[in-house]
Amino acid sequence: MGIIRGGDAEYENTPLEEMAPRIEETIRQAVHDTTLNLSGKFFSAAETAILARFEPVKTIKSLDLSDNRIGDPELKMLCESPFLQNLEELHLGINFISDGGVAELTKSCLKNLRVLSFNDNRLTDTAIAGLVKSPNLGNIETLILGWNQIGNETAKALGETQALPKLKLLDLERNYITDEGIIELLKGASFTSLEELNLSS
Repeated sequence: MGIIRGGDAEYENTPLEEMAPRIEETIRQAVHDTTLNLSGKFFSAAETAILARFEPVKTIKSLDLSDNRIGDPELKMLCESPFLQNLEELHLGINFISDGGVAELTKSCLKNLRVLSFNDNRLTDTAIAGLVKSPNLGNIETLILGWNQIGNETAKALGETQALPKLKLLDLERNYITDEGIIELLKGASFTSLEELNLSS
């Protein structure tokens, strides 16, 4: 487990119950109103398990776990937490999430999400196609998918979906979409509310 001390991470084999008070205190200190910023805290399985069962986070609406060690099992814990169902923003950029983790999210009860960031993970077209067509994510206004292994199939799925009627910002930076994909993307009826589209790099 990673503990931040003086900017460095120390890894210890510590039982979960012994770790909990320290991790819970880290969480408390990172809370500002309804925002919880845990970016760069070296959170992995143990820390995420503690976060998911920590009842005080039930008032949190924005959770930033970018630049951590969050993979598919950890995302599953977050999706199943009874205390994170009010989340409106979930930032998971720069982690280790693959298609399996995204599949868990599409089945979860996190139906209030307005902002979802998955930049710089390990996602493919398969995951994103399922994500953008999920009826559980119809409130998404900002979707950040840059720096993943996505291409024309993602563009096609975005063009076909009817499940993102509120989408205002779509970030597809540094991807593998070609001219063919752009044509499919811009056919999308879901883009009637779109205000920003990032296709750089």
